[in-house]
Amino acid sequence: MRLALPLVAIALTACAPKAGPVGVVGCAVDGLRDLIGQHGDTALGGVAMQRAGAKAMRWLRPDAAMTMDYRADRLNILLDNANIVTGFRCG
Repeated sequence: MRLALPLVAIALTACAPKAGPVGVVGCAVDGLRDLIGQHGDTALGGVAMQRAGAKAMRWLRPDAAMTMDYRADRLNILLDNANIVTGFRCG
C-alpha cells in the first residue's frame, strides 16, 4: 500500500495542465470586433496587435498555406479575398 500512494500522485501530476513559459503574454480578441469589415492594412494590423496585447501577428487569407504551430502571443487576422477583415483568432 505504501507504493500505491506515490504512484497515484505521479499519475495525477502527469495529467495536470502544464504551465506556459514564464513571461509569455497571450492575446485577447474580444476588443477587436469594431475592426471587422475594415480593409486589412499595416495600420490596422498595428492597432489590432496593440489592443489584443499580442507580440506577433499574421494575416490569414482564404486557401492560404499556414503553419500549424500554436503561439499564445500571436494574433491571426482573418481576411477575405478582397482583403477585408472577417475576424480575429489568437494562436
